[in-house]
Amino acid sequence: MEKLKRFLGADWKCFADYILEPNERIWVCWKHRNVQVNIILAKPQLVHCYVKELGSSFAAYITFIYGFNTNNQRKDIWDSLRLLNNSMVDPWLILGDFNTCTSVQDRLNGAPVHQQEIQDFVECIEYMGLGHFPRRGCEYSWCNKRDAMVRIYSRINWAIGNPHWFMKHANSEAFYGNPECSDHSPISISTTVVFQPSNRPFRLLTILLQQDKFKELVKQVWAIQVKGHSMFKVWRKLQMLGTQAKLLNKEMSSLDSKLDKLRDQLQEVQEKIRLNMFDGTLIQTEREITTQIQKWDNIHEQVLRQKSRATWIAHGESNTKFFHAHLKARQARNRVASICNEQGDRLTYPVLIQQEFIAFLDNYWALQLMNCHALIHQ
Repeated sequence: MEKLKRFLGADWKCFADYILEPNERIWVCWKHRNVQVNIILAKPQLVHCYVKELGSSFAAYITFIYGFNTNNQRKDIWDSLRLLNNSMVDPWLILGDFNTCTSVQDRLNGAPVHQQEIQDFVECIEYMGLGHFPRRGCEYSWCNKRDAMVRIYSRINWAIGNPHWFMKHANSEAFYGNPECSDHSPISISTTVVFQPSNRPFRLLTILLQQDKFKELVKQVWAIQVKGHSMFKVWRKLQMLGTQAKLLNKEMSSLDSKLDKLRDQLQEVQEKIRLNMFDGTLIQTEREITTQIQKWDNIHEQVLRQKSRATWIAHGESNTKFFHAHLKARQARNRVASICNEQGDRLTYPVLIQQEFIAFLDNYWALQLMNCHALIHQ
């Protein structure tokens, strides 16, 4: 550690769990002039800390993981994470070498991945409502670096975040770099990604199918006379219906303000009831507002569930925060924030990414055309 400090210079501070582990499994290093780090918990397999960047508003809890080799030894990780999660109300990033996979596809060659091997990790993630970061860079994060016949690749290094993280840092991604001399790929987390907005296709919210407004709109559109062939009539009416339904879609997608107003009204009414506990008019008003809140809160949850595509969570369990966070995580996964070109350079600017895709496709189709000409001549 002293050698490392001398190499890094006076700007850096370091923490190592020497007391817990003689071979200091986890080191945390930071530039103290730029970042403030408070170590909260240190165990043989994890270091939990609070990180605040001094030059910006970034602040989050970060847990660094270095798991042992067996399932029984790693159980302490999952128990510790669950305890930390019980009081976590801030953005939380968990990353490192978990020494375990999440599916049978996470290992190439070597012994097959068994369900018992991944069960504890998967159950912990689902219980805590954590989400994986979008992966960029190396497909596999560990390699034994042996000869081709006995070489093994696997995904055992992970970056995951809680719903509060994805709510605040929706564009974050994990870049897995080349391992170089190590057998592990380094993980770099980006919280600021250059984003170029683009038009999104219209998708009808299924909750609209239950609304009287939408049913009436369908009747009105289908009553319009359209000239042409049968399929053209259907296509034209669906086009008109989609244009009108966009307004209803937008209304259903922005229910937060409506619910906030209703909750404010309920607060005012309940304050008045506190002063006059047996006022029949106020009691009836409270009942009506409560019914409206339950109705629109239920609709809001269904909308977020459809957008997040988190179909494994039962509807009606007040999962709106989780659905919203999962939606942000899914949007981040679907967004191409960075790519590596053929020279190995990482591109993050949207225009350069777009140009690289176009150039790749141009070269691909030019090569296919050359192959076709060669086959014709043969």
